[in-house]
Amino acid sequence: MGSAKNDDICRVNPPRKVTLPNDFYIGVFPITRRQYEIIGEFTLDSKWKEKDDGKQPVYDVPYDEIRGYIDGCGWPEYADVDHDSFMGALRVRSGIMNLDLPTAAQWEYACKAGTDEMEDDDLKEIAWFDENSGGRVHPVGLLRPNKWGLYDMLGNVCEWCLDWYGCGQTGIEDENEPVTAPAGVMPVFQNRRMIFPFMAPSGGNAREIRGGGWNTDAGNCHASSRASSGPSRRYDFVGFRLAFTLDT
Repeated sequence: MGSAKNDDICRVNPPRKVTLPNDFYIGVFPITRRQYEIIGEFTLDSKWKEKDDGKQPVYDVPYDEIRGYIDGCGWPEYADVDHDSFMGALRVRSGIMNLDLPTAAQWEYACKAGTDEMEDDDLKEIAWFDENSGGRVHPVGLLRPNKWGLYDMLGNVCEWCLDWYGCGQTGIEDENEPVTAPAGVMPVFQNRRMIFPFMAPSGGNAREIRGGGWNTDAGNCHASSRASSGPSRRYDFVGFRLAFTLDT
């Protein structure tokens, strides 16, 4: 994980070896507004009604609504979600009880698709961001996918990950030591390496957001760029995609 670039962007920097011990699947596209409505059995308002055909990625959905405000806020201590949350309804209807958001480590691994960096020169071919989005979201899958066939990993909407943001945690480790990340252990950028425990940062409960959105500049629309938000916040540039981690 991480980027070799040494700049002022909020990247995981420098790179660090992280091991994912379990195979996983991840959504080819972000969840669309129509998919969210079908599972939730309601109709969402749309900021861009004249452009909305249901194929836009869903936005204005907080982490707490996706996983729930009670059991759903307990990750990573446990993977339960509220029965009346989006993920709760989806698990029941699909019969797949470990459908969830990806961890930040899973997300970055999928975004990079076997490469060390996502070259900025390719950005307009794969991402809707502030230079080409026209100030709005776009239907999923219109631009070129990454090498693993995943669309909109960068741009269009930022994507919630399971992890606590964790910036500023104690527990400094050797920056060259590999890390096994079964459930969201994240290296923190900031001139030194930290491995933070499975808990919210002191004084806050921000969750990790990845990928950049339609309003993000090119520097922050990057596989190793990070952002954060309180889990109850709604944004017209933040959505999510699904992941499914295998038990063995």
